[in-house]
Amino acid sequence: MCENNTEEQINIIKYNNLLSNAIILHNVIDITNALKRLNEDGNLILREDIKNLSPYMTSHIKRFSEYVIDLNEIPQPISKIDIEEIIEPVT
Repeated sequence: MCENNTEEQINIIKYNNLLSNAIILHNVIDITNALKRLNEDGNLILREDIKNLSPYMTSHIKRFSEYVIDLNEIPQPISKIDIEEIIEPVT
């Protein structure tokens, strides 16, 4: 953004929002899969354990790390999970 170009600035904001949303979606998928695996391994998952989980990371971000993306790999489908089925019921 070397110049004061409003259209370019708007596009950069949109691209940043798109990238942020994609990262958050990826984090949601990772958290969901981790909870599902824990449950399948017989671990009891309590509401107390997951109430502070958030896909919005603000720390421990590797800002300058190398992220390898294999564009030939077909991603797994997003698995639907009913969180109420894997956490301990409220008594």
